Amino acid sequence: MKSLVSIIIPTYNRAHLIGETLDSIIAQLYEKWECIVVDDGSVDYTEELLEFYCKKDQRIQFHHRPANRRKGANACRNYGFEVSTGEFLIFLDSDDLLDIAVLENRIRFFKKSLDFLIFSTAKLIEGEKTNYIINNDPFELSSQTYLKMFLAYNLPWQTSSVIWRRKVLQKFSFDEHLQRLQDIDFHISILNFGEYSFERINKIDSFYRINNGIRNDVYLNQVITSFIHFFKKVYSSSLIKYEENFRDFVVFFLSRFLYPNDTKYYKQIRFVEKELLKKANLNYKQRKLLGVKLWIDEKGIRFKGYGKLRNNILRKLV
Repeated sequence: MKSLVSIIIPTYNRAHLIGETLDSIIAQLYEKWECIVVDDGSVDYTEELLEFYCKKDQRIQFHHRPANRRKGANACRNYGFEVSTGEFLIFLDSDDLLDIAVLENRIRFFKKSLDFLIFSTAKLIEGEKTNYIINNDPFELSSQTYLKMFLAYNLPWQTSSVIWRRKVLQKFSFDEHLQRLQDIDFHISILNFGEYSFERINKIDSFYRINNGIRNDVYLNQVITSFIHFFKKVYSSSLIKYEENFRDFVVFFLSRFLYPNDTKYYKQIRFVEKELLKKANLNYKQRKLLGVKLWIDEKGIRFKGYGKLRNNILRKLV
């Protein structure tokens, strides 16, 4: 008897894209699946479109995020998992696309001993499928090496790359306080739990849409708020033993998001730097440099070459 695969999709105002995603699911050669779409309060014509698709194929379900759940894709994913019944699960974004044989191949490769499978995801650029693979793999394939990659922001796979055995996910959920970095946090939580039995299949079967998106103040605030929340989680958990790997992640966010906005997010920057000085496994030179920068900032000193000094300190931290 064939196993049921649950495909869980959160969506918000994606009526112009999600139809293509659903068409790629309906076209699957493997027919025993359920697709659970959970809406996060869309104000476009998502509801009307999903009514059409639910009538077109009864394997598609449309749900609204319960009013008592925090707004965001994570609550939608968690609720989707709760109402799903499949032995295997795949999480998609509402603009991802699947190859016609995704489910057939993933079930065929899924041996009884495995907890999950990782396939290759390629970029979807301006609606065109490409062979540009997004996945990154360590030299040694293990739960721990993949965990270290996620912690260092060297992302090994996209959410759609993996098919999970249900029992693996029953202990975990997406952090509903995170508006960004949610998939990274989710995968880190799973991989940190222990060693798993899995295989990496070097075959492109899903496509991740590349777009320039809106990079406004709302987006920036979501990214930084989520980063600070995630930063606190790592530094207050057993993940602290991988602190040197995580420092790559921290340095990336300091240079990319925090330092360019150092006036608006002054408190957040000071918090991160002080936590690094207090808890990170820094050598004497690193501690001295970071301490000097904190002293300069607290005194409000600015001088020609300050930016160069700051960038030099960042490079020395990793």
